[in-house]
Amino acid sequence: MSNEFSQKISEILSLGKEEATRLRCSTINPEHLLLGIIRKGNGIALEILEGMNVNVQEMKESIERRVSAPNAAELPYRADIEMSLSTARILRFTTLEARTFKATADTGHLLLGILKEKNNLAADILEANDVTYSTV
Repeated sequence: MSNEFSQKISEILSLGKEEATRLRCSTINPEHLLLGIIRKGNGIALEILEGMNVNVQEMKESIERRVSAPNAAELPYRADIEMSLSTARILRFTTLEARTFKATADTGHLLLGILKEKNNLAADILEANDVTYSTV
């Protein structure tokens, strides 16, 4: 993992992979990163969401309903799951956001990266909760 990312980002990436695996998805998508942020239970991104009065539990449940396959328990487990192109772009945006502030990329920058990528389930759910790039 690049030293441009904080330890929390590394942990969220691991949690995102676990979430994608748990939900039997074929790639790690932006919504898995958002689930990782929520599951981590702390960090700037979660503080921002809670400060904006977002019900993160409802957000989590909404993501799970939308990505979980009806027969997920029957789908094979994959240990070799990779990032989607959208997730890779989000990580590049995260790095660029951090460079703007001359900082190590942290969860707040990751949240901005998700919102900047736009065309993904995580950004859609965030925006449905009035969390936009400009408000963050």
